[in-house]
Order: sequence, then C-alpha cells, then structure tokens
Amino acid sequence: MLARRDLKVIAVLLISLLSFLNAVRANATCEIVTDEERYEEGVHWAIHWGSRAYYHGYTKAKAIEHLIANEPRLYWNYLNDRAELLSGNGWWGHYAAFYVCPQGPVQTGGLYGENNWNDARCDITQVPSELLNQCSTPTDGPGDKSDGGPACYGVGGSAGGGGSSPQFVGNPVNISTGNKFQQETDLSSSGSSSLILKRSYNSSNGLWRYSYGQKIYSEGTDASVVRADGKTFTYTFANGSWNSDGDVYHLLEENVDGYAWKLSLKSGAVEYYDDQGRLVLLEAIQGQQQSLTYVDNSIVVSNDVGDQLTLEQDDQGVLQSALLNGTENITYGYDPYNRLVSVTRTDNTSRQYHYENPDYPFNLTGITDERGIRFASWGYDDQGRANSSEHAGQERTELVFNADGSTTVTNPLGKQTTYHFAEIEGLKRITQVEGHASANCLAANKDYTYYANGLLKTRTDWQGVTTRFEYNDRGLKTRRIEAEGTPQERITTWTWDPIKPLSLTRTEGGKTTQYEYNSSGQMIRKQDRAAQ
Repeated sequence: MLARRDLKVIAVLLISLLSFLNAVRANATCEIVTDEERYEEGVHWAIHWGSRAYYHGYTKAKAIEHLIANEPRLYWNYLNDRAELLSGNGWWGHYAAFYVCPQGPVQTGGLYGENNWNDARCDITQVPSELLNQCSTPTDGPGDKSDGGPACYGVGGSAGGGGSSPQFVGNPVNISTGNKFQQETDLSSSGSSSLILKRSYNSSNGLWRYSYGQKIYSEGTDASVVRADGKTFTYTFANGSWNSDGDVYHLLEENVDGYAWKLSLKSGAVEYYDDQGRLVLLEAIQGQQQSLTYVDNSIVVSNDVGDQLTLEQDDQGVLQSALLNGTENITYGYDPYNRLVSVTRTDNTSRQYHYENPDYPFNLTGITDERGIRFASWGYDDQGRANSSEHAGQERTELVFNADGSTTVTNPLGKQTTYHFAEIEGLKRITQVEGHASANCLAANKDYTYYANGLLKTRTDWQGVTTRFEYNDRGLKTRRIEAEGTPQERITTWTWDPIKPLSLTRTEGGKTTQYEYNSSGQMIRKQDRAAQ
C-alpha cells in the first residue's frame, strides 16, 4: 500500500506532466519545423512525439541532455538490439529517436514502441525511414527527412506530415490510395550484418510478407522483381539489357558472376538469385554478406559473423516459425482463412491481429499487444480504403477520399489538410498540400513538381519559397537551389562515386567538402577547402 507521501509525489508528478503536455500542445499549434537537416555533417536527432515533431541539430550528448530535461519519456537506450525505456512508460506515440554519424552507420529506433525496436544500420549516404524502419537514400523530395513542414498543417505520424514519406499518415495509411501498411520486426541479431526478420502488411492484397522473401519471376523478355515488402518492379529485355520504368534505379542483370540473376540496388547493395528466382546472397555496400540455403520447407539465412536464422514454411510456402541462433523462437498462428492472427515469442507472450470488417475480411482492423491491450485500430470505407487510424482511443487520424481524387486528412489535433495528386510513372504523387484555415492557423499551400521519371523537380514551401533539384542518370541529387530567384538563393552541388552511391564532394557557399572512403564504403576522411 502506498504511503501518503508517495501519493503526494505521484500527484505532483501527474500535475507536472499534464502542464508539460498542455504547454507542448499550445506551443506546437503553429510552430514551423526547420526545413534543413544536414546529414553529412555532425550528429542530428529527430525526436517524434505523437503527431508533433521536434528537430535538434545538437551533438549526441547535448541531445540526450535535452531529452532528459524536456522529454524524459522519450529517453531510449540505443545500445540494445531491442529498445529499453530508461524512464517513464512507453506507448505508441512516443517514437524512438535516431542520429546520423559521419564516421559510422545510422542508428535508428523503431517507430512503434519498445516491442518493435529495429536498430537499422545504413550507409552514411542513406537515412532511416521513419515509417518503414529501413534505409533509404535521401531525396529532398516531399517527405525527405528535412521536410517536416509546419505543425499547423501536419497530419500526424511523421514529422508534422512530412518526414520520410508524407504519403503516409497515422500508423501508417497511404494518403493517395487508402492502403493500410504495417511493418513489424520479430527477430534481430546484433552487429553490422544483422539478420533481421520483419513482417510487412498491405491491405491492398491483405497479405503479410516476410524478410528474405524477395523473388524474381521471368518469362521470355519479361521479368518481375518482387521485394520483401510486396513492392514489384517490372523489367523488359531489349537491346541486350533489362530495362524498367524511368523511376526505377535498380539494375537487373542475367547470368552474372555465376548466378542466374544479379540485382544492383540504388543503395549500393547487391542481391543474387538462383535459376528459380530465389534469393541466395545479399551483399551490403560495406561488403558484409548474408547467404540463403533452401532445404525442403526450410530456409536458412547465415551472415559472415556466424549468426543463423531458420525459417520453416508449410507446403504452400506460408511461414510457420522462425529460430534465431538456436535460442530465440517465433511461432506464427493462422485462422481457417489463412490470416495471420498471432505471433508468439520464446517467452510465450503473444501479439494478436484482428480482421473485423465483414466486407473486407482480410483488412487489418486492430492489434493487441503482448500485455493483452489493444493499442491500434483502423477503420475502412465502403471501398476498403483505410479512413481512420487510432491508438488506444487516442491520437485519431481520419481520411476522406474526395470525388476529385484528393484526400483530406484530419490530424489528432483536429487540423485539416487536403492533398492533391498527379499520376507520374504509374504512381500518385503529391502535387499540392493545402492547409485549411483554423482558429490558430492561416490557410496555406505547399506545392511540388516532378520530372517525367518521377523525381522531385521543385518544392515550394508554405511561405512561397521554392527549392529546385537536379539529378544524375542514377537518380542521385547533383544540384539543389534553395530560395530560388531570391536574394537568399543558395546553391549546393554534389559529385558521386561512379559505381556506389557515395558522395565524393559537396560544394556550397564557397566551400567544398571532399569525402574519401575505404573499399568497404566507409568514410575515412573528410576535408574542407575553398571552392574553385
């Protein structure tokens, strides 16, 4: 039983916490989030709290100091393979933080709380994706990490509506299509060549897909490359090479290096496939390798430091269990309709998945965590599009798909934002973000234009300031003109390694920074000099 003094302490803490929350809500109403994050220089942190975002260009030590002083419930231990909350109680809205170090890989926390810690490691030319917990090359496009946008018009879930993918809101839902996407991490080994078992769900087909499930299907002059998350790229063989759409920068080659297929990714990683289209070898840009062997219904994944992940499937190829290094075990449960309904860990704790929409029985409607608490729910309209996302009855995001093809999103603070799209290279891309006027915020627009291949051409912010981008034939950014046509115009240019996506130089404001790398793609030297 609590003593009277303990009750007083708890009461004081609750009052302090409520005051802090109210202050943050009041201050975040129309706060402009910084538009520029420099990943190549120093250590940067992005701290995400519910639908609000705070960016800090602090050193690591300063960022931790700030966390302890101002957001103690967000103070995570980054050294563990799975997150350990050092103070307070974590819940879905308290996203983890990440930092980028120019001498090493990106360290990033999982998006969905301590049970989904990812600890992804990326090359320095890459950044962690807030929503997908995977590495992606920075684009400075709508959704680049540096493009958080004003809190007035943020929609929640990722940096005030920007973040790494503004086409997703809530936890997360695609704004343009209404597809509900979910990604969770089941197992992860430590080290720079981590074996990571993830699951990816998409309501467009109602399927869960798993890591190491990428495959190549080919017939005649046509080939389809299916990624582990279900994304598919199509190729056609002509003039001696396999060619894809203009917005695909992955190189597909046949009968190379002793393998049936070789897929060189834009990130610099390389994948090899056998004559059945099965993945057999992954090679990271730094040279670390993971190999896959297939025996009956088993897939054994091994890395170059001795870790081993065994995946057991049934005769239909449905994953039944996974075992990491002989100790950590995951068992997957399915209902009579073959829907994934449970994931059970070695300690016998289980996460439950719900499909409660009778019209769309494979649409994910909720998740109950290992404590038996339902922490996530989604609703769908009569066309099967996700139109609501909420957690534990809080932080509700709503979507309305308008007749003109636009989507209006109401964020957890009640702020409405309408997104307009254009179809480019077969994908809907955001062309305008329309922030609706409210009691605390003026109406404003944010606009985007694109090249024919889908790469971002211009971005005009809420204040009407335009940034223009140029790229090489590999889709890597070579030139950025900020505040174009104004006295504050600033031009930054990049040059790149001819093979790997490694920046060799960056020139801005009369200063050129040169980067040197070892054979593994790790930066070994950075030197500043006056631009010629």
